[in-house]
Amino acid sequence: MSGFLDSLTNIASQAQPFIGAASDLIALTGGNWRARLRRASFRGAAFFVDDVARGTGRRLVNHEFPARDIPYSEDLGRKQRTWTFSAYCIGQTYQSDYDALVKACEQAGPGTLIHPNIGSVQATCETGTFTERRDSGGYVAVTLNFFEAGQIDLPTPSDTGTKVDTTASNLTDSNSSSFMSNFSLSGVQQFVSSSAVQQVTQLAGQIGALRIPGLSGQSGLTSALSVLSTGAPLLVQDVTKLVPATQNVFSAFTNTASSPETGFSGMLATALSYGKQAVSSVSSLLSPHGLAATVAPPVIPATADRLAEARNTAAWRSFVRSCALTEMAYNMPGLTLGSADDAQVVRDQLDTAFEDAILIAADAGQDDLFTALLDVKDALLDDLDLTIAQLPSLITYQTPRSVNALTLAWRLYADANRNLELADRTNADDPCFLPITGRVLAT
Repeated sequence: MSGFLDSLTNIASQAQPFIGAASDLIALTGGNWRARLRRASFRGAAFFVDDVARGTGRRLVNHEFPARDIPYSEDLGRKQRTWTFSAYCIGQTYQSDYDALVKACEQAGPGTLIHPNIGSVQATCETGTFTERRDSGGYVAVTLNFFEAGQIDLPTPSDTGTKVDTTASNLTDSNSSSFMSNFSLSGVQQFVSSSAVQQVTQLAGQIGALRIPGLSGQSGLTSALSVLSTGAPLLVQDVTKLVPATQNVFSAFTNTASSPETGFSGMLATALSYGKQAVSSVSSLLSPHGLAATVAPPVIPATADRLAEARNTAAWRSFVRSCALTEMAYNMPGLTLGSADDAQVVRDQLDTAFEDAILIAADAGQDDLFTALLDVKDALLDDLDLTIAQLPSLITYQTPRSVNALTLAWRLYADANRNLELADRTNADDPCFLPITGRVLAT
């Protein structure tokens, strides 16, 4: 018997390095795999994505002719796009999430598929394979195959401005609804309310500091800022009053900053700075990126009041960001831009600002806000693309020595009356002495 025990001990000692290596492998590859998942949904049924495979290409008919070495591929258009997800229903509610996802996949007709990288598309679920193992409790592994349901018609030049206004109005509603559902001071300690008041008054102070002294037509902005700053202690207690008060400040600011006296550039820069504002990670439980908070217990212990403060902070910053982007949408169509190059710069800035907000909304699980932001971005970029196509580009001129603006205007445009335009474009200190090289309108 002792010989048998000695043999078992010997085997165990020899297997120990392999057991240790397996533990290390699990720690490296599987220990934090849940935190790397991305949230997605189909017909509102949420699931978490590990990876996604996309299928696309062209529909071709290949012709091979007798007694001819050269074949011919006939192009019949783009293939239907497909997406295959390796996904999970995971967490404390995984069973109900699993049931909802099964029901969504079995429902007839196309539905809305939302993914942070793919965006929002109309798709049909062809197959869904759900695997639940006895030795891996707490989640269901899912393989989902989606097909593109249809192609959205491209906008025409006559409807892009209307589409921007419509999507901006929808964003206003979604933003307000999202904020009201995530911001609450019910049953919290005084420091939570004080933190909210401080954030509201800070916004009023920041926007107030951007006003230009002596500029006429600022009475509306002054009144809106006064309501927000002096009324902050009462406004934070009633979110239905805080929402319009904040929106009025942004509306009054953009109306003032985009007046003929100031031009559009100041408002653009300011609104974009708010639009790009990121939600800071005030608690690991409420981290705006990653899903550790959703699928795993919080790492850092926190009181209920601290968590309420963190949720309110995240909700407020998301609300302010979307308010700024909404104002950009309302003010952009019909804006006069000098050149295609200028318009392209604005387009790139808008694209970046909206993309940041879209990703944060996706990671926070705010599907309605995500869709509204995506719709506004697409409408704005379509409108700007049409504007860019109709504007002249910039060219680079070069002269042997400095010339006056009248001379260069006649050489370039056969129109000496455009001399001051050249001085502005080249940032010349004196119209009589333009830089020897610069960027000006082609026509």
